[in-house]
Amino acid sequence: HIPSSFASAITQTEVLEAVFFPCAFNAFTAAACSPGLINLETKQQLLNLSNVSLRFIEVLSSHSVLPCPALICFNVSLKWRLNDVESLDTLLHSYLTSDAINFTARLIKKLFSNTRNGYQIVRQGTGEFAEILLSIATSVTFNESDSNGRSLQLFGQEQLHRRQKCQHLMIRNAIDLMASAALYTTAAKHLLRLGRIMDAVSFCLLELEMPYPFQIASQSAYSIPGIRAVDFFVAFSSEATKVSDEAERIQLFYYLYTFLLRWDKDSLIITPALKDNNSSTSTSSAHLPFSEGNEFNQMYVRARQQSKLAEEYPIFPDHHFGNSSEMRLLFGYSDSQ
Repeated sequence: HIPSSFASAITQTEVLEAVFFPCAFNAFTAAACSPGLINLETKQQLLNLSNVSLRFIEVLSSHSVLPCPALICFNVSLKWRLNDVESLDTLLHSYLTSDAINFTARLIKKLFSNTRNGYQIVRQGTGEFAEILLSIATSVTFNESDSNGRSLQLFGQEQLHRRQKCQHLMIRNAIDLMASAALYTTAAKHLLRLGRIMDAVSFCLLELEMPYPFQIASQSAYSIPGIRAVDFFVAFSSEATKVSDEAERIQLFYYLYTFLLRWDKDSLIITPALKDNNSSTSTSSAHLPFSEGNEFNQMYVRARQQSKLAEEYPIFPDHHFGNSSEMRLLFGYSDSQ
């Protein structure tokens, strides 16, 4: 809400909507270029637009006004398109080390002793900004396909190197921003998607160390999209394909097992599924008696006995472990496929 005394003021959002966004849109529309290719005329227009918007940020900063996240993201997107690594680095470093950001980080820590609602409100904007940075960095591909499906290289080697450097820079800053706002599960989700499994595990463990009630209960972690036990299992299975030594693959999965014992222990609990001999109906229970010769066994046979993880991801990567049943049993998979 803008106070009535400032009714004639122009907000940053209005400048973006009325000036910067239309100029950028017109530049790309006129050039009708692909997502990766920029012709010289469009490049010059974007460069001019970038210089003006950066000057706007400098003026705001000179008056102790923090640029809004949308304005920073707009400039980041322009620098990303222009492969301007140096300016992108300077822009993000200047914003992420600003007094306002540092104040927000201090406020977040202070709110640990306050209400959960206040804590969530303060860090929500920080998380959204960080996720937009990640979206910019990961949404543009380095290759495209022609009408015949053949791969086209959009950049030369030097351009490709600079663009990859820009991408790594944005990802690093986005993750650092999430960490500064204690958004550990959000960071872990993106890190796991990017294949940085050990970093994802580290952030999940940091989440468990957060003061109550700000942490997510470990027993409900499997329900969080992107960082469920099955998500980690799939990611570790994919990572194992890059490891040539079987002993190292076994060590990798033992590490996963010890982590899941803390993060989502319930996913490893074995739940027997029982089937009536005279019926196709199955029931599940972890407590029904299965002793040898028990009368129950005359009516029911054990159809399978697996963990929740095995139920969600039934295909165990046996080939990583020489078809040994030991690793299957460790994660609650049946000892026979």
